[in-house]
Amino acid sequence: MLARIFRTIYKDIVDIIHLTQVQNIKDGEGYFKQIDTVLKNADIIITQNINAPSKDPFLKIFPKNEHAMVIFIDSLFVSYFHPELIKTNMIPEFKVGWLHDINIINAIVEKRSLQYFLNNDPFYDENFYSNDVYEREYLKTIEEFKKRTNKLSKRILQLNRQKKPLHISILPYIKSTFKQEYTIPLWGDHNHPNLPVFEYLMQELISLLELPDREKLFKSSFDVDSFQYIKRPIYKSTVKYLNIKNRSKNNYYNLGHDYQNIIREKFVKDIWSFYLRLDKSKLEIILKEAKKPNLLP
Repeated sequence: MLARIFRTIYKDIVDIIHLTQVQNIKDGEGYFKQIDTVLKNADIIITQNINAPSKDPFLKIFPKNEHAMVIFIDSLFVSYFHPELIKTNMIPEFKVGWLHDINIINAIVEKRSLQYFLNNDPFYDENFYSNDVYEREYLKTIEEFKKRTNKLSKRILQLNRQKKPLHISILPYIKSTFKQEYTIPLWGDHNHPNLPVFEYLMQELISLLELPDREKLFKSSFDVDSFQYIKRPIYKSTVKYLNIKNRSKNNYYNLGHDYQNIIREKFVKDIWSFYLRLDKSKLEIILKEAKKPNLLP
């Protein structure tokens, strides 16, 4: 998304080459050979700090160009907007991503009926999660960012480059905006930032790169819907706790091109049917290991 923003706003100043996302690389060795020339000739390399050692491209990519400015960006894992979500690859993806609502899994494991869950859906209960849960999830987010920063520092030392990489983290932004009056949620789900986060990252980048500030062009070119390809609605207790004021667009799921503007009830019915086709023992293991509060009576 940042590449798309730069191509739109700074196309008269910089040439942007958008490389394949790490998670979409099928042939690692072939990929690195393919982009070798690009990296050697780049003046600036901007990459997202990832947390997947098996696909970590840092040590392979950056010795290719000792003189380029390298910028790492941290923008992942913000769990306090979605305390109900867990990430697991024990069961297949539903539409997109490995994220699942633990309360729906819990209801199936506890042999609740679909109608019972719909009648008592915790999504609509403003008091479902307590303040303590959100405080704990927020602190977990902060600690996760600190761990990633420490890992990144070690990677940077391993690179042993002449020109040390720079690091942009959204951690200061998270701390400064926590429980302010949000007009829209900052994240679509764990890993997909919304418009305000990209605005922050853009400002940090243009400051580092000393580019002209084109905030008006940014706002005229992109709106909230530009960042809603992946979005999960936020529990009403989360809306209440985080003081989110604009609730009108908070009730729909966008999970890929073929699953857009889906209301909560349809989503629950679809994923309920999906879970019933799976091995129930796996759902039980996921529930046991989730370490999430499951409060549906």
